[in-house]
Amino acid sequence: MRRLAIFIVLSALVTVALTKAVKQKKTQDCNKPCGRLNHPVCGSDGATYASKCEFRNAKCGASKLGKKLLLQHEGACGAPNKMITVSNLKKTTKRRNVKRNKKSRRCPTTSSICKTLNSTRNSICGSNNITYHTVCHFRIAQCQERMAGKRLTALYRGVCGKPRSSRRIVCPAKTQCPNRNSPICGSNGVTYKNLCFYLVAKCESHVQRAGKIRLRYRGACGSPVTPKPCPTSCPTSRRPVCGTDGKTYDNGCLLAKAKCTLPKGQKRQFRMQYRGVCGAPSTPKPCLTVRKCRHKRGSPVCGTDGITYRSKCHLRVIKCQNKRKKRSPIGLKHVGRCTGIGR
Repeated sequence: MRRLAIFIVLSALVTVALTKAVKQKKTQDCNKPCGRLNHPVCGSDGATYASKCEFRNAKCGASKLGKKLLLQHEGACGAPNKMITVSNLKKTTKRRNVKRNKKSRRCPTTSSICKTLNSTRNSICGSNNITYHTVCHFRIAQCQERMAGKRLTALYRGVCGKPRSSRRIVCPAKTQCPNRNSPICGSNGVTYKNLCFYLVAKCESHVQRAGKIRLRYRGACGSPVTPKPCPTSCPTSRRPVCGTDGKTYDNGCLLAKAKCTLPKGQKRQFRMQYRGVCGAPSTPKPCLTVRKCRHKRGSPVCGTDGITYRSKCHLRVIKCQNKRKKRSPIGLKHVGRCTGIGR
């Protein structure tokens, strides 16, 4: 019994010691050492803290007591809120180059943060007709104008007074073209030795704004146009087609070959009538399915059968099916719903 009593007393002492250590540690967590104390902030309790670090310690202590402490604004309580006078630069400009002088609350000087570049590639022309060497110089001038109640905007990239930089088109030299003789006739009536000489002339005409030159045909200007060669060999597959001459050809290639050998006057009248053997009923084009009508937008229409269809596409599907099954034909009565049933 005596040993049990001693054990209970020792356990109680250890528990008390651990509780004190935890409380002390929590208190220490709210008293972290702070560095610079020259950036005052104002808390929601109306107190001015020397820095954000001091404010965080106070906020930590307040939360232990069940209270809520918020940051009102940067700067001492009672002073005007901190104003940002320099906007962030674009991604191409380093943020560290535009840090504002917080002590004097003025725009930074160009000599202190902007790098002076010899090239004018990054120059900016401002709306005040002044050229700034870099985006950094322009942003600082923009800040200074804003502080003076004025507005400064960027007109374009480049030096003021000069036209905006544009991509210069450099045409290839004719000396780079091969000496191969394959004449090309241009739309300007000039014959070029080959395609390369034609493209050079086309480029030069575009740069000089002398008008567009198009390819009229292959061959010297004034010479007859070389006709497309007739097919010499055709596949042996049998997919019969019927020509307007009443003859059946094994496939479309053989029909084209027969057309090519005809005189010029007869070629225009000769064509394929339908797919299949001449004399046999032609294979009709398959009807559309309702599934394909889902991708087509349209308003309801009324058919001559008194039924409302979702769209003209749906009406065409039923019209085609009725024609195949030799049912009574239907057509479009009017756009809009019928007074009867819908479909």
